[in-house]
Amino acid sequence: MNMMNGLNNLLDNAEGMAAQAATTMREIGEMGNKLAYLQQMVSVVRKGGDPTQLMSAFIKQNPQAQQMMNVLQGKTPEGLKEYAENMAKSYGTDVNTVLKQLGMQG
Repeated sequence: MNMMNGLNNLLDNAEGMAAQAATTMREIGEMGNKLAYLQQMVSVVRKGGDPTQLMSAFIKQNPQAQQMMNVLQGKTPEGLKEYAENMAKSYGTDVNTVLKQLGMQG
């Protein structure tokens, strides 16, 4: 009986670790997809193109991006600037630094 309980505990632990690993791998894959979209958008903007199609595809696949777009909708240019400044500040940086890192000017 004790050996069977020990085996069951071992299998439960292995199953839990496998589930955690699978979840982490999915999250890493999703993060990679988000970064790939961002990289493509920056590349298009740097070349003077319009990243609208890429942004639309990204927003459709990302609930957080959809939520952010809802917040931004209808804001004035000043309101958008303030939002960007506050967001950058929340990450411990500023808009000009972010633009420089993306190879753009503020």
